[in-house]
Amino acid sequence: AKTHDIRVERSSTHVRTSNLNEMEAERKAISADLTAKIHAAVLKAADAPAIKGRLTAAGFEPNTATTPADLAAGLKSDFERNAAIVKRFDIKLNQ
Repeated sequence: AKTHDIRVERSSTHVRTSNLNEMEAERKAISADLTAKIHAAVLKAADAPAIKGRLTAAGFEPNTATTPADLAAGLKSDFERNAAIVKRFDIKLNQ
């Protein structure tokens, strides 16, 4: 049986999403079993007193009621809302 080690490290994380289709493809590439294991590890970490204290001190309120499906739906909604704003105001990226 395959095992998956999940390690949470303090680092600077950058999330790049070029489009919603790419996000969806990446989400589907992760098995439901692995998603559940990652979710459980994140909940456990967020509930640890030291982590919870640091998150709270930084202004975050850990929400352990959010499921992976809730997160995916929220990201999709945010992406669609922001895409509509970009389109409406004809916003262009300056490089």
